Amino acid sequence: MTVVLLTTVSAAGYNFAYTLPAIMSIYLLVNAFSSNMGPIGDALILPIIKRHNLDYGSSRLWGSVSIVFLAFFTGQVVGLISIDWVILILICAYASILLVIAPIQVEPRVTTAGARSNFFSALKETRFRLLVCSAGVCQASHAFMYSYGSLYWLSHGLTPQVVGALWSLGVISEVAVFSLSKRYLKALSPEWKVTLACMTAVIRWLLLGAFPNLAAAIVVQALQGGTLALTQIGVAEYINQRVHQSNVASATTTYAFFSYAILMATATYFGGLLYSIEKAAVFMMAAGWCAFGFTAAVLNIRRQRTFVQNQ
Repeated sequence: MTVVLLTTVSAAGYNFAYTLPAIMSIYLLVNAFSSNMGPIGDALILPIIKRHNLDYGSSRLWGSVSIVFLAFFTGQVVGLISIDWVILILICAYASILLVIAPIQVEPRVTTAGARSNFFSALKETRFRLLVCSAGVCQASHAFMYSYGSLYWLSHGLTPQVVGALWSLGVISEVAVFSLSKRYLKALSPEWKVTLACMTAVIRWLLLGAFPNLAAAIVVQALQGGTLALTQIGVAEYINQRVHQSNVASATTTYAFFSYAILMATATYFGGLLYSIEKAAVFMMAAGWCAFGFTAAVLNIRRQRTFVQNQ
């Protein structure tokens, strides 16, 4: 709750920022706080989901639905109102999160004798390291798409309206996978879900790099649920099923740190270097990343089987 409050207060600073350095400072401050919402939220929610036998995908799909709603709403009004009102909408959006999380009862932290959890304690487990190398890499590969996908399509003749529709299609694909995963993918273990996501990502990025036309773009975006959503479901289930409750916070924050901070930043940087040389090569690199992730995911399946046999 403190993080959300600090984010809201920081966003209010935009009202007093009139120069580029001031705006950039507020932007960095807001992102420094807001980037922690996801990991902290998962650390709080995953134990509740496990305790009450809830479905992560059915809960998470509302995040994707909200993206569609906010994107449509802000897109309609941002050109009709002043920047002051836009800032107010941003502040209200953050403040509304406070109202949502206030009633949540935090699960009591479980510890065992002699057990201590710190930021990197989850990395002591080989299987978790393989999770980071598979799911983390697959998730981070989306940075290539987020940073250069629109530019790539626009450079090949697609209109801004079409590109916007393609992004909406990707979110719709996420919602479909989140809502249907429990019914149709229940038999798959978390390791297999991550493996399937990595394999889908290899196909998706190769297709994007090789065929920059509209027909291929539709297929590429239809596969987003199989890469982004399936990875998130696999990670959530892995942490709930394989990680001791005392290490859930460590696992969620460590995974987020490597996948969203380190690996995504690396992808964005090297993607920029490649894009200036050969546009399609960016997505071939993304496919290579996910091929590595696929290998790590397969190794994790074997590790899990060995672990179960030794129990």
